[in-house]
Amino acid sequence: MSQSFFYRDGYYRQIILHYATLLKYAGLLVPNPAYGKNLSTPHIRKRYFMAMDYVEKMSLPIFFANCAQRALINGTYYGVKVQVDNKHFAVLDLPCAYCRSRFKDADGNDLVEFDVSYFNTIVDEDARKAALAVYPKIVSKAYKEWLNAKKKKTYTSWIVLPADIGICFPFFDGRPLFLSVILRSLEYD
Repeated sequence: MSQSFFYRDGYYRQIILHYATLLKYAGLLVPNPAYGKNLSTPHIRKRYFMAMDYVEKMSLPIFFANCAQRALINGTYYGVKVQVDNKHFAVLDLPCAYCRSRFKDADGNDLVEFDVSYFNTIVDEDARKAALAVYPKIVSKAYKEWLNAKKKKTYTSWIVLPADIGICFPFFDGRPLFLSVILRSLEYD
C-alpha cells in the first residue's frame, strides 16, 4: 500500500521525500597514522587524500537519501554491493518483494536473503542475461543452480547474501512508514 500511495498521492510522496532528505548525510574520514608517524609525511598525506577522493566519489548524500526513501516506503532498504575496489563503490538496489532479513551476523548486522526467482519476472531473455551479468557472481550462480534444482523438484530459491556484500537498513520494525504509524497509534488507544 505504501508504494501505491507513494506513486499516486503527491502529499504522501512529499512527506516521504521530506523525511528521506531531512538529514544531511556526509562522510567523515578520521586519519589515524601509526604511532610515531605524522600526517605531514608525503606517503601518508597521499593516502589520506586518495581516501578523501574515494569518499567523495561514493556520493553518500545521494546514496543514503535513496536508502532512506526506500526504507520509508517499503519498511526496509535492501541492496547489494556490486563493485568495490580502490576506485569504485557501486550498490545495486534489490527489489524488496524478493528480499527478507531473518538472521543477523556475529556483529549484529542484518543478513539479506534474496529470492532468485525474481529473475523469472524478467520475460525478455536478453534482458535477463544482462541483469544477471550486473549482479554479483554468487547471485547469478545461485539462479543457475536453482533452475537446475527446480527440474529435480528439490530446490529453494532463497539465498543468503554474504554479510560483506548485502546491505539492509530496516526502518523501525521493518514495516512501511504508514503501517508503523497506524499500528503504533492502535497500541496507544
